[in-house]
Amino acid sequence: MDVKFWGVRSDVPSSLSTEEMQSRVKQAVLFAHEAWKVNPDLPPDEVIASLPVHIKRLIGGETRCLEITAGTDRIIIDVGTGARRLGYDLMMRGVKGEFNVILTSTRWDHVQGWPFFVPVYIPGNSFTLFSSVSDLRERLERQQDFAFFPVGFQESPSTKTFAVLTETSQHIQSFQVQCFRALDAMSSDSLRITHSGRTLLLVSAALIRKRPEIAEGASLILLQDVDTSAVDVYEATRHLAARVVFTDHAPALSDREASMQPFTSASELDQMEV
Repeated sequence: MDVKFWGVRSDVPSSLSTEEMQSRVKQAVLFAHEAWKVNPDLPPDEVIASLPVHIKRLIGGETRCLEITAGTDRIIIDVGTGARRLGYDLMMRGVKGEFNVILTSTRWDHVQGWPFFVPVYIPGNSFTLFSSVSDLRERLERQQDFAFFPVGFQESPSTKTFAVLTETSQHIQSFQVQCFRALDAMSSDSLRITHSGRTLLLVSAALIRKRPEIAEGASLILLQDVDTSAVDVYEATRHLAARVVFTDHAPALSDREASMQPFTSASELDQMEV
């Protein structure tokens, strides 16, 4: 089972400003200049690999979207703006037919990419949309009301069905999935996904503090909805799994700030094996 991050920002998309990009390029040039003074034959790829993390990697600006795969089976978690790029990538890979999408919230950063997700507009594609709420269809329809978007939710030619997730484990293709409802309006639902004996836990900081037992046996914990107490949450959870990774980053979090933390922060287009 693998997870790929197509968007890891919370709230709103955030891109580098011109000044930030120029500063990053300047730092890279100066670093390369010093490296080539020592070894003029150093290949460019090796120079790039040796750059500080906050220069050579971008958290990225897209909002929440994850792709979980195991062979040809696939679950998409949340459809923030990262879903736009995922949609194009799926088309390039020739992926079509049945899609399973889980929404852990219907706040904008979880759903704002749905109207721009190209597979939705392909006749013959079918979507099962899972969430913990019974009125998901109505919520998505409101997002695409003509006052806000020119194409209505039901006007796209793909077929759509809806299903409710609970804490009771259920199969989605070859995955076993449990859903834990958000504890408050500021948190998202948490998911425990198991495949071939490996478990991924996508969990809010609020829930893991209250119910650490849901992390039992997890191979990878993805922490979401984390505020300024991130280090405290990390210290409280790092013993629960082999790896703990932070996602769902605030728009203002810079790559330098992320690189200075004691924990791993997911970046856009990262791929991890569970």
